[in-house]
Order: sequence, then structure tokens, then C-alpha cells
Amino acid sequence: MSLFVRYFTVLFGLLWMAAHPALAQEKNGFDLSNAVIPVAEILSGGPPRDGIPSIDEPKFEPASASLPWKKGDLMMTYDQGQNHYAFPIGILNWHEIVNHESGGEPVLISFCPLCGTGMAFDPQVDDRQLTFGVSGLLYNSDLLMYDHQTESLWSQIEGRAIAGPLAGKELEAVAVRHELWQNWRERVGDDGRVLEDRIGGKSVTVHYDPEVPSAELRDESGELLPGTRAFWFAWYTFHPETLVFKAK
Repeated sequence: MSLFVRYFTVLFGLLWMAAHPALAQEKNGFDLSNAVIPVAEILSGGPPRDGIPSIDEPKFEPASASLPWKKGDLMMTYDQGQNHYAFPIGILNWHEIVNHESGGEPVLISFCPLCGTGMAFDPQVDDRQLTFGVSGLLYNSDLLMYDHQTESLWSQIEGRAIAGPLAGKELEAVAVRHELWQNWRERVGDDGRVLEDRIGGKSVTVHYDPEVPSAELRDESGELLPGTRAFWFAWYTFHPETLVFKAK
């Protein structure tokens, strides 16, 4: 390829990008053309959009019947009137966002495992209730959320939309606590409700047999769910977005 052809090709590419800024500034399918922060500082966290699934229809169980959480396990807790909710960090690590509603009042629960930031917000903007998901993008190592209604990107720590139709808008912070399981139980007694960890809308139990070695996945009724035993390299080739859950 001659030097002239190379120069022309590069020049054409730059001109094309200038004429199509929305296409040139897009990550994980989000339009960054009006970003209020440097686009170069918006980085991929690894998973695609919704590769880390938000909990959009949270289910809760009585504190007395919840998983055997250890007394030192950390909870992000929210009180709404006489209702007391605990969101275990052990669950938020894998979902990051819970679109919750209590007594007709919506609240966005968010947690960034990289930054350790657990924050809650009123998800209503300009009299419109928004719901949120995980974009798979990071800004300053922190979670970038997105709203399903406009696909605007939101900085969790700033509580501010940094790109999209709502760029510049801010969310109002909501008070939450960070408490150890035992302390929360002592404070609220048996009135507390604890977030359940569900996969595909089901509460599941993993039974691991180290002698095989293999595992079974069963639902609440004890019914065996479909599963695949495979070498990691084979599974990962087809499903590189797989999250790995480690038993404590």
C-alpha cells in the first residue's frame, strides 16, 4: 500500500468519525457523544451491559428464616417507616443494583464491589420514576449505572448522569446504614426482612459432592435444575461472561 493510499485511508477515517460522533463515541451500546466527563476515562469493567444482572423484582424473607448469615456479615440496611430491610453485601457483590419499592416509595439500592460504596437514591427524576441496570462500564473505578427508560449513564458516587438524554441530572441520596448482621438483628428484632438471592427468579440451593466432584442445583421444592459439568476452558470458550461464585 502506497504512502498516499495510507494517508488517504487514515484521513477518510478521521473525517468519517468526525461526521458520525455518536458512532465514534459509543461503549457497550451507550451513546457517549454528549458525555460531561472525558470519554477516555469511561472504561470497560469486563462484563457486557446487564452481564451483572440487577435485581428488578426483589424478594424478601423474614430475618428469622433467612440464610445462616454470620454475625459479622455486612449488611446495607434501609428503614422505611416501620419496614426494615437488609441487603447483604454478599448478595450485592453479584448484582450491584436492586430496584426496590416499599410502601409505594421506590428506592434504588446500589453497591460497587470495586470501591466498596453502598449508596441509595430516590430514582425519580423530573416526576418520572426510573429503574436501573449495570452498564458494565466504570468511571474512576466506580460503577456506572444506566436507567432503562432513557439509557443515560449515571455515576454511582456522584449520583449524576454523565451521558445520554439526562446528562447533568442528579439523583437525591437516600439514607441507609451499614451494619453487621448481629447488630441489625438486635436493632430490628424479627420485624426485619432480608433480600433473597435468586437466579432467574428462583431461590436455589447448590449441593456439592467433593468425591465426584460435581454439584447439583435444586429449587425451593427440591427439584433438580438443568446443569452442565465441564472443564473450565471449554465452558469459558463459549461463555466468557460467566461469573464465578465461591463458597465461603
